[in-house]
Amino acid sequence: MKSDVVIIGGGMAGLASGALLAKQGRRVVVIEKGNQPGGRAYTYEERGFTLNYGPHAMYTPGTGPLADVMRRLGRPIPACGYVDPMRAYWADGDRLAPIGAKAHQVLTTKLFSIGERMQMIKFMLAIRSAKLDAVAPGTTWREWVEQQTGDRAVRRFANALATVNSYTRPAGELDAAWQIAHFQRTLFAKDAVG
Repeated sequence: MKSDVVIIGGGMAGLASGALLAKQGRRVVVIEKGNQPGGRAYTYEERGFTLNYGPHAMYTPGTGPLADVMRRLGRPIPACGYVDPMRAYWADGDRLAPIGAKAHQVLTTKLFSIGERMQMIKFMLAIRSAKLDAVAPGTTWREWVEQQTGDRAVRRFANALATVNSYTRPAGELDAAWQIAHFQRTLFAKDAVG
């Protein structure tokens, strides 16, 4: 097969590039070493659990790079929604329990005592109401969390939540203003988060 362009890697970037070039009339070949396209962006089931292989969450699906690519291709933006709360779990030591998929659902988990749930409410409200310009430049997520709560369970959860939402470890070293803004856009979004 003759081609104008060969793209190495059939992950999201490779597929998007190939599709955009093909739309412009180029003959494109995408080479992927895996057994399916998508790179690390796939979900699989193992022993009744649904697991993500790599980072591919789509927040506020009508905006962002993927939405832009889909519009340029003249394709519908994929619909997505919240995870079934009974299928979203969090492990804390040897305990495992449903955690929910929306900010308020965290308050129903059996992982936290009543007192910890009250501290969690205060912490979630602190994220929601935080003024980004009031966060001192250079403040890390860990430092900001420590300023908001002395509760160890809430601190552990805050860092785990930041890790899952940023695909960064240690998430505690992320810029606090960036992480807060990200959570304000996603945890409290009016549209679907998936």
